[in-house]
Amino acid sequence: MSDSVKKTVGVAAALCIVCSVIVSASVVQLGPRQKINRDLDFKKNILEAAGLLSSDGPNDVAALFKSVEPVVVNLATGQVDRETPAATFDQSKADKDPEYLEELGSNDPAGIKRRARLQTVYLVKDAQGTIDQVVVRVYGRGLWSTMYGFLAIDRDS
Repeated sequence: MSDSVKKTVGVAAALCIVCSVIVSASVVQLGPRQKINRDLDFKKNILEAAGLLSSDGPNDVAALFKSVEPVVVNLATGQVDRETPAATFDQSKADKDPEYLEELGSNDPAGIKRRARLQTVYLVKDAQGTIDQVVVRVYGRGLWSTMYGFLAIDRDS
């Protein structure tokens, strides 16, 4: 009899192992490329909020992003936190770390309950090095999850 349970289970197990190896190899191989694409998308979103991306042609995101300086700001004082370098500050970890969090209490129109005391903001500078815009990350409760975005504030506002 060629249709035995052992053969069926063996074929199913072999197929699962082969597919698992293919998926695992793809994740390992594509991991660095995914990180590069995540960083590129993040920078594009900041540039788009600042209105620096052209819609009628290709954009050199790396060149455009050179006019953007990330800094870490203490939200309670509004001052740049010089002790925390923006290059190594991980905003997503700070949003979850109790050491960085403060309760908002009744002053919480977005329904987020708490926020990190430190926030990375992006200073968009003109050719002379003057701050032209400030891009901040905003977030609040959505229908199923938290929604994130960027808001650019012009210096003339």
